Amino acid sequence: MSVITAERKVNVKGLDNFRDLGGYRTEDGRTVKWGKLFRANELAALTENDKQIVQDLGIRTDIDFRSQGEVAQKPDPKIPGMTYVWDPVMKDLGNSTDITQLFKMDYASMMAMMEDGQRNMVSDPQVQAYKTMFELLKDPSNGAIVYHCTAGKDRTGLGSALILLALGVDEKTIMQDYLLSNDYRAAGNQATLKYMAPMMTTEDSKKIATSILGVESEWLQASLDEIKKQYGTYNAFFEKALGVTTQDLEELKALYLEAPGTYAPSFGDIIGHWAQKDIELLASESIVSGVNDLAFAPNRSITRAEFSTLLVRALKLPTSAASSGFQDVADGDWYAAPVSAAVKAKLITGYDNHNFKPGAPITREELSAMLVRALQASGASTTLSAESEKSALAKFKDSSSIVWARPEMAAALQSGLVNGLDGDLLSPAVPATRAQAATMLERFLQLTKKS
Repeated sequence: MSVITAERKVNVKGLDNFRDLGGYRTEDGRTVKWGKLFRANELAALTENDKQIVQDLGIRTDIDFRSQGEVAQKPDPKIPGMTYVWDPVMKDLGNSTDITQLFKMDYASMMAMMEDGQRNMVSDPQVQAYKTMFELLKDPSNGAIVYHCTAGKDRTGLGSALILLALGVDEKTIMQDYLLSNDYRAAGNQATLKYMAPMMTTEDSKKIATSILGVESEWLQASLDEIKKQYGTYNAFFEKALGVTTQDLEELKALYLEAPGTYAPSFGDIIGHWAQKDIELLASESIVSGVNDLAFAPNRSITRAEFSTLLVRALKLPTSAASSGFQDVADGDWYAAPVSAAVKAKLITGYDNHNFKPGAPITREELSAMLVRALQASGASTTLSAESEKSALAKFKDSSSIVWARPEMAAALQSGLVNGLDGDLLSPAVPATRAQAATMLERFLQLTKKS
């Protein structure tokens, strides 16, 4: 299967928050298709060249969540082949678009107001806009769809959350997508804050302006909590409030999801990096992911919990709710299941005090030991004679600093899993970076294919 690299941000000149919803992984292991679902801010600023890009993307339906007043001020451009659908979440916003009116409030009152607004959007009558959106999503003849409001962050952010929930994406990922508006709109927001500086005369007004130009996690959380309060489950909400049945959900997944491996995320901070190829290969198989959709952070250290999770994922080990036996790994921790699976597969042992230290950076010695154990678990022979072990380590002047995993580090070197640093240094106690971990993991996968 070929790998196609996709980028989340649609590179048009006129918009700063126009992005593809593709690539997110669902809880059943599939991913959202690229090029089908787009979220945006107001389209009025699209240049002529931008409009051509929109056409080339195959977008055939434009869903506009804005009020009548917003549409009158900045109507969407007419783009050949694209059907416009006015679908207002709120038909009249009054003076709520005047940010200076909020400066009369304190910060806590503003936050409470925004949270109330988010609760209202999942209740009648405002929720009807999202019902219309799903009716359009269910019809494949509508082609690729873009939905938007003014800033592409609140009404559009909730729309994205509901779509991703319907497709089976987890809440943590959904919140990350919601908060990405703060990243994409950062430059424009800073310019606005600079312009408004004379009007922001109190600390609260500065905080209010900064928050209102972006998004806060509490706002989306208010919507999600309100859905659970009113309906108990998301599926009940979809059926009762939006008219989306269980069968509809399955059909939506068939339309907008695909098996992993077709696309690889593009992280801006790995372009030209020595580990770029390995990172992209692993990302295409949904084994590694970025710290967010824009960055992989290749030079950041990787924790013991994070690497254990990657290794379990690479080996496709089954996970369960069984306890790992470590005192510092609670059942509710995100890494509890993969750590338990790694213990069961004898990939990790932990420390003498029954702790795992999940948040500690994994050292090169620990990482080597885990990979060699994984090789053994996959049926490969890693045992070296005393002479071979001595020979493998002899070229490294710091090999005497290996604390406990001398045989494993020798085997990792002999098999090609690990290379030295700066030629003649192993640096066993040095924390491994995310790039090093990805490269060693890719080497491991290649070795298991040969064995």
